[in-house]
Amino acid sequence: MILNGHGEQKYAPGNLLMTSAERRWSDILAERWQHKAGSLSCIKPLETEIAILFKGNLRVRRRAYDQVQDTMAVPGTVWFCPAGVSEEEIKIFDAIDDCIHLYIPSKPFSDTALYDFDVDPARIELQYTGGFRDEMVEQIGRAIKREMCAPSSVGDLLVETLRVTLAAHLLRHYSSLAPTKQTRTGRGSLNQIRLQRVIEFITANVTRNISLIELADEACLSPYHFARAFKISTGMTPHQFVMSKKLDLAKKLIASHNYSISEIAFRTGFSNQSHFIKAFKRTTGLTPGKYREKFI
Repeated sequence: MILNGHGEQKYAPGNLLMTSAERRWSDILAERWQHKAGSLSCIKPLETEIAILFKGNLRVRRRAYDQVQDTMAVPGTVWFCPAGVSEEEIKIFDAIDDCIHLYIPSKPFSDTALYDFDVDPARIELQYTGGFRDEMVEQIGRAIKREMCAPSSVGDLLVETLRVTLAAHLLRHYSSLAPTKQTRTGRGSLNQIRLQRVIEFITANVTRNISLIELADEACLSPYHFARAFKISTGMTPHQFVMSKKLDLAKKLIASHNYSISEIAFRTGFSNQSHFIKAFKRTTGLTPGKYREKFI
C-alpha cells in the first residue's frame, strides 16, 4: 500500500525538507520537516503518525480526548497520533529545525498481531500518547532518515524490516494489548533447512531488489518473526546479509576484469555507480578500482 500522509495539510506553515514519496515504500511514508513556532492545523488523519524530534529543545503542547500532553521536548522525543484521532490543539512554542514524521496504515500490525501475538488485530487500538523518549523508535527514525539522505541498494528491504519492527514495538508498548501478553513460544533461530532455503533464494536473486515478504515466505514465517529469527541465526539483519552477498558478487566480477565498475554496479543491483563505490569502500576499505589492482 502506497501512503499519502497528511503533512502538507497539518504542517503547511513549516518547511518540508525531504520526503520518501518517490521511493514508493510499501506501507510507510517518511517526511522530514522544519516547523515554525505557533499553532498547527488540527485534522482527522487517515493514517497513523509517529513524529520524532531530531533537533531542537522546546515546549510542545497538544490535546485530544480531553488529554493534554505538555512537554519540554529534546532530541529523541516521540509523539504518536493514531488514525482517526482528531487533535483539538497542537502548539509549538519554538522552532523545530529537524523532525521526521512517519506515516503507517491505520491498522499497522495486522500480520504481526495474527502470527506473533495470537490476537485479533481488529480489537487492538493504538494509544494517543507522546512527549517522551523511546530508544527503539528513535533508532528506527534515524535509520530511515539515513536511508533517505543516502539511498542504498538494499534500502527497500531495510525500510520494510524497520516498518514491521516498528509495528511490533507499537503493539507491545503503545496499544490496548495487555502488557502481560507474550509472543508465542518457540521463537528463536531458523532451523538449518529454512535458513539454507532463504540463503539459496538470496543468492539466486541477489542482482535484484528482494523484499522482506519474499524472504519470510521462503521461511514460512511472518515478516516480523523472520527478521528476528534470521538475525539470531546469522548475526546480521536481512538487509545486511543481502548487502554482503551483493558485495561478494561484486568482488568476483571485479577480479574477473570482464566488466567496468559501472557495469558491476548495475549487475549487483545498485542504483548508481556512486552508491556502489561508497558501499564497497565502507566494507573493504578500498575503492573498486583499488581492489581491482590487487588482481593485476
